Amino acid sequence: MHCAILKAEAVDGAHLMQIFWHDGAESLYPAVWLRDNCQCSDCYLHSAKARKLLLEALDVNIRIDDLTFDRKKVYITWPNDHYSEFEANWLKKRCFSQQARARLQGELFLPECQYWGSELQLPTLNFEDVLNDDDHAYKWLSSLK
Repeated sequence: MHCAILKAEAVDGAHLMQIFWHDGAESLYPAVWLRDNCQCSDCYLHSAKARKLLLEALDVNIRIDDLTFDRKKVYITWPNDHYSEFEANWLKKRCFSQQARARLQGELFLPECQYWGSELQLPTLNFEDVLNDDDHAYKWLSSLK
């Protein structure tokens, strides 16, 4: 996915960021969500793909203090002078629009509809194998999906 930002601005009293994309689409991102998803080394442990920022430290009423952008990134400064950068591709993939959410949900969570009758054979796996073997665990999770 190669997305390009046409314009980005803080709106709704700086509680939201609005992006206008070169493809004509528009996206809105809540400031609190952006702050919670900051990818800097102080807030995010890249090796574990995990947040370091504690939820109790998150200000749910946070506003964007300053916002600049170029075609590939958005740069945000928060009220406490914390600084965040967000890549265009990363933001576009996480767009909150109904169409984007439906597409992502379909890709990740909703398997194709399958009608079945009494001939259905449900897959079974050994419990110990699932607990102790990554291949079996993956097969189990795929079956659940």
